Amino acid sequence: MTALPELRIDRELCAGHGRCFDVAPALFAEDAEGYGQVVAPAPDADALGDARLAVRACPEQAVRLSGVGGAGRAHPPEEI
Repeated sequence: MTALPELRIDRELCAGHGRCFDVAPALFAEDAEGYGQVVAPAPDADALGDARLAVRACPEQAVRLSGVGGAGRAHPPEEI
């Protein structure tokens, strides 16, 4: 069985740079405190490129994408 993609932000790591919602506004938004929040936690195939871009753009490595393969910065095996 293939795992479905799951997009999330580790709130403990997020420093509020906002790069996730700058590079992928269909997947992320800014919350009331200026931090990123996921608005599309299960991106479809067309949005996976933007999701991967957001993962690579986060300087704190707080954006996580699991359930898919792919290259990006070094992340634990359960993430891209």
